[in-house]
Amino acid sequence: MVIAVALSTVLFLGTLAGHHATMVRAGSLLQRGPLGFMAACGCIGLLHIAEVGAYAGAFGLGQRLGIGGFAGSDPLSAMDIFDFSVVNFTTLGLGSTVPTGHLRFLAGMEAFNGFLCISMSASLLFQHTAARLNRGS
Repeated sequence: MVIAVALSTVLFLGTLAGHHATMVRAGSLLQRGPLGFMAACGCIGLLHIAEVGAYAGAFGLGQRLGIGGFAGSDPLSAMDIFDFSVVNFTTLGLGSTVPTGHLRFLAGMEAFNGFLCISMSASLLFQHTAARLNRGS
């Protein structure tokens, strides 16, 4: 359990730090008109993919360290683990892959972290859009 908590803590704090730094940069891109908006959305999208990838890597590492695995499927490929991580990060919650052992804790923390990061990204875009609409009226 100690390894799962340590992995979760490092990922949670690391992704939030990276997310904050990217949100600051994306906020400045949003001031550059429609192309800036598209660039900010692209950066945010790539950021979320990187965050999912970090968790997928941690799931693979956790398997190699023997703290858990996955039930419900044949041996998983790296893409299967990434797919599980996308579903989990977005809190979608569907799929036939289920973590076992202490990887369940890591999966729960990923869902919480994903919800938080996606909410922060959406909030930035909503604030920008609301400010633009208020200036136009």
